[in-house]
Amino acid sequence: MQVTIQPPFGPGLIINPDLTPGVVQGRVDWQVSKGIGGSTPSTCSIRAYNLKPSSRARAGGIVKRVIDFTDEFSFLDGRLITGADLGGTSTVSTVNGFGSVKLMARYQGSATTALLFEGTSDSVTSVHQTHTWVTTITGSDGVLQSSSAIADKFWGYTVTAPEVLDYLVRRVMASELATPYPPELAAWSFVGGFDATNYYASDLLDQITAVTKTEWWIDDGAVYFSSLGLPLPVPPILLSTSGAPGTTRMIGRPRPIEGGLLEVPCLLLPELRPKSPVTILSAEHGGAYWASAVLHTGSNRAGTSRTIATLTPLGVVGFLG
Repeated sequence: MQVTIQPPFGPGLIINPDLTPGVVQGRVDWQVSKGIGGSTPSTCSIRAYNLKPSSRARAGGIVKRVIDFTDEFSFLDGRLITGADLGGTSTVSTVNGFGSVKLMARYQGSATTALLFEGTSDSVTSVHQTHTWVTTITGSDGVLQSSSAIADKFWGYTVTAPEVLDYLVRRVMASELATPYPPELAAWSFVGGFDATNYYASDLLDQITAVTKTEWWIDDGAVYFSSLGLPLPVPPILLSTSGAPGTTRMIGRPRPIEGGLLEVPCLLLPELRPKSPVTILSAEHGGAYWASAVLHTGSNRAGTSRTIATLTPLGVVGFLG
């Protein structure tokens, strides 16, 4: 496991910088939670044990600053700026910055490392427990936090609804995995039919997707749109009881839960994200699903790393917020 925390300016801190197999690593436990729910953030909690004093001090200085978002502020190009509204001029404010946190993982002996989480650091605390220093780092999806400020920004009557949506998507969409507009959403948003608006962009997106039978969410810096009850257009992730070639092994039996959903524990699977298509190869509950919530948990010492996915049957409308 490797954890990187970095301030907006100045030196950062890397926990377990050397991931060479066989090199002794500091103990790290983590939990990453991702879901679908408009502007609800993904979250991460990391515990690092017995960091040296200088590392604890450096980690403690890398925390997201508390910012009061007003009508004059919005998020642009990685920093909060004044007057970044549509048509406004921009002056970079250097006093408002975000510390970042990145969590990487790989299996012992593996040559590749996968990204489990990347976002902003919300808090860093160190507590001495008997003979152990425990440093706890919490974070939330960095761009998501910023995009929430955009989505929840109040827009006046002089700005049209299509402009609000266009601004939101242009400022937030940064990931290669971001989906294009569904045709019905593009037609609804940019062909016409909107009056001027004085509500929040997130409310606008909720209203549009309710009419067009689509849904929207933000994950890892990208605005996603998808038809209700359908996964993202990417190859399905295969889960099996045996871990056969090309599949990931389930480490427990799929468990039906409330709402017709299915909870499935499996080996650590970083590429599993909200709205990923999933195919279960099993006589019990086998079939096609999509992930409505994902939880990554584990430790580089206890050998308990795993992913727990909440799955919705393909074609069924509904998700967990």
